[in-house]
Amino acid sequence: GTHAECMRHVLPRDSGKTIDQLNPQQSIVGATLMTVGLCQFGTAGEAYTGKQESGDSVVAAAALRECLRTLHLNVAEADRAFFCGALVVRCQHQQQGLAEAVWSGTNPPYFTSDAASWIAALPGIRYWMCDLPSIDREDDGGHVGNHKTFFR
Repeated sequence: GTHAECMRHVLPRDSGKTIDQLNPQQSIVGATLMTVGLCQFGTAGEAYTGKQESGDSVVAAAALRECLRTLHLNVAEADRAFFCGALVVRCQHQQQGLAEAVWSGTNPPYFTSDAASWIAALPGIRYWMCDLPSIDREDDGGHVGNHKTFFR
């Protein structure tokens, strides 16, 4: 990744701490890794707050829910929960050489608004990471709705 988002990047100035005001000891948490496939926005049956096109590649809430269900297959009912403060979403996409990839101007995959809402509602999740340039569409008309959803 190139950077980490914080509340002050997308919300009003008084909405959170800057990086230098954070306690690094509170940032060390366990993480759950989910590997999900992509689908086309037009077939996902989900919403996106900003500009979108039916052929856009997206991470859908349905794929995240299915991945979590699979992760829980061998876990007792009483223990089915996230055991950490961070969620890492790895996408199964066709892009090779991700470290050298030039994403700008390519409309890379992004998360649906339903996916962002689902992640934001997970209990205890303080950090959301992914292997995409952004959780929002590259050109979404300036909405950055998924960022706002997560940080609210």
